[in-house]
Amino acid sequence: MGVLWLLAEGLIMIYVRKGYLFLSGRDARQRGFFWGCVLSFVLLAALRIGPSLGMGALFSPGDRLFGFRYYNGYVWNLYCTLWVIIEGAIAIYIFRIYRLIRAAVSEGEGVLKASRSGGGPMVLTLIFLAGFAGYHGYLAHLAAAVGLNPSAVYNILRFYIKICGLLWILFEWYVAVAGIKVFLLMKRAGSAADGVG
Repeated sequence: MGVLWLLAEGLIMIYVRKGYLFLSGRDARQRGFFWGCVLSFVLLAALRIGPSLGMGALFSPGDRLFGFRYYNGYVWNLYCTLWVIIEGAIAIYIFRIYRLIRAAVSEGEGVLKASRSGGGPMVLTLIFLAGFAGYHGYLAHLAAAVGLNPSAVYNILRFYIKICGLLWILFEWYVAVAGIKVFLLMKRAGSAADGVG
């Protein structure tokens, strides 16, 4: 189920990104980006069969037993992190689309002018993956140093999901509000064009 949710969110992100690239006058073909997403999806799906491939050590190289015991919790938390990253990337692209349309409407030219945009989605990805690695690396260290019992480890893993859930809701609400603002801008521009014609 988690992999299918990532697929759905990823497809939405690809289409929103394509729309942004098209509106900003850039090359909207995304063959390399698309195939990179497909490869990532296949690798993420392969994580579900990871324990049989000995992949538990990836999540806790210092303590292989810890990594194998909590493998599913780590994978699920990785999926949650990726949902937040994808939703955050969608929010960044929606914000950029809003800026393009707002500038075109306010200037009255109806021309979309692309502004210089930084690597927002890439920076967001790096921040959240570093946060994932730090949180879970410290959990493995803490479990080894203090000897946390399994229920404490599971509670800490579930707490991470709650953090991701709050961030995901924040991004989701931003996307909804920004989408409404884009719609209202386009409606206002359409009404102004009808009044001129």
